[in-house]
Amino acid sequence: MNTDYNSLLYLYMKIQWNNIGNVDFEKLDTYKKQFHSVVRLIAIVEKGITDCDPNSIMLTWLPEFNAVSTHKCDSSGHSFKLAVVPEDLTLLLIRDNQSIENSLSLDGVSQREAYEWIKSEINLVGIDNRNLSEDLPFNDESFNIDPDLVYEIESKDSGLELTKYYSNAFELLNHFKNKRDHTTELLISPLYLNLETSFPIHKNSESNLSIGFSPGDKFESEPYFYVSRPSSEEVLNNKLLPLNGANWVKEEAWFGCKYSAKVFSRTESQLEICKDFLHDGQGYIKAISA
Repeated sequence: MNTDYNSLLYLYMKIQWNNIGNVDFEKLDTYKKQFHSVVRLIAIVEKGITDCDPNSIMLTWLPEFNAVSTHKCDSSGHSFKLAVVPEDLTLLLIRDNQSIENSLSLDGVSQREAYEWIKSEINLVGIDNRNLSEDLPFNDESFNIDPDLVYEIESKDSGLELTKYYSNAFELLNHFKNKRDHTTELLISPLYLNLETSFPIHKNSESNLSIGFSPGDKFESEPYFYVSRPSSEEVLNNKLLPLNGANWVKEEAWFGCKYSAKVFSRTESQLEICKDFLHDGQGYIKAISA
């Protein structure tokens, strides 16, 4: 890729990056599915406490805990955050002062037991939990909760690698976010697990360009970085420039490019080539969206 380094000055920005090792992507995908179920569980709790539309619930990454977390949930004059640590599937109940009130390792624990623990803990710290369902699942097919699922951690290697991916993505995406105006908060979708921020493609543009990270989805099981925008006939008919190691993706609702971990995890300069991809991908999509 031909990168104009001066345009973002990102060579001079210190980014904390933990190199990804030789990952068994099949084991990582299996582990990720368990992690995904915990993420959906804490999203359901936020939904129950705040009584909001489940489609509007977005989670965040807490770098100080290396955990995916709800936003602050307020009730009965008290507040808390509920988080899950991907490294070992530990639930955290976090108070206002960012201290951990209590924690629960989910290894060998069912979702039903985890949910009962959550309800008990938030009640102990003074949170009114009467808005939570008596039992799982909530009548909400979008979260697809299986209350009898028992979490089993066969190896912590996958959890450690998944944590590295999210920590790296948070650092790198924040780097680009801080270089742009009118960016959205870096948020994690409980439905898809992707970490993303977006901003107008051009000044005064009604369409947004998104940059993000996905730990994998039903179309691609390996983690990947991406740059995307809403689809339109204009951009879909453009001739696409080749991307070094990345793939263009055309979908009905969105258009963009992906850079798979299968490619970048095998190189020694992982940070540099991922920065190049996100920078160049933005430039390419902005150019054909003019």
